[in-house]
Amino acid sequence: MKRFSFALAVLFMVAAAAVSAQDKRVTILNFVNATGDEANSALTTTTQSIIDSGIRYIGIFKVLPTPSFAIGIDAKTLKEYAGLTGSEYIIYGSFSTPKKGPSLLEGHLYNLSDGSIFTAKEEVENVLDIFSASDSLSLSILSKLHNMKIAYGTISLGDEKNPGKFDVYVNDVLAGSSVMTIANIPDGYKNVRVVSRSGDNDGTVVFND
Repeated sequence: MKRFSFALAVLFMVAAAAVSAQDKRVTILNFVNATGDEANSALTTTTQSIIDSGIRYIGIFKVLPTPSFAIGIDAKTLKEYAGLTGSEYIIYGSFSTPKKGPSLLEGHLYNLSDGSIFTAKEEVENVLDIFSASDSLSLSILSKLHNMKIAYGTISLGDEKNPGKFDVYVNDVLAGSSVMTIANIPDGYKNVRVVSRSGDNDGTVVFND
C-alpha cells in the first residue's frame, strides 16, 4: 500500500527512457456483432474498448479515430484504407454463433508493411466466459502489435477524504473517474497521475496495487 498527496505531479513509477511515441498509427474498426442478438453488442464494444485503451496506455502507437462507416475486410480493401489514412495497422473483429459449437470471438490485426493478418480466436460457451474471452483476445492482439508478451494488472485506490472524487490518468490517458478499481492496465512502468475533481488537492490517495 502506498500513499501519495494530490500535490505531487507524478504519483507512480515512470519509465526511465522516453520511446519515440506516436510514430506508428493504428485504426480500430468497430467489432461486429454477427449473432443477431443485440445483447451481445456489449461484448464486441467492450473488446474494442479494451484494445483501444490498452494501446493508449502503453503509449508507443497513436490510435486514429474509428471510422463511422463500414469498410471491407478483404486484404485489398484493408491495404487501400490503410494507405488513405496513414495507418500502419488495422484492428477489427467479430462475435458470431456458428451452427455447431460454441460462440466465437475473433480479432484480427492487419499489418500494412507485409500485408499479413494475425488472427486471435476465443470460444465463448456461456455468459461466464464473455469477459475472460474479451481479456484474452485483447491481450493476444496487444502482444502481437507490440511484439512482446503483455499481461493485465489492476490499480485499486481510494481517496480517504472524498471517496471517488478524482480522475486517474495512466500515461496521461484518462483511465477512470469516480471509481475505486481500474482494470486492464498493461504491465510495465507507467506514469499514474491522480487529480482531484473538487479542486482541493491536499487529499490523500491510497494505492493498493
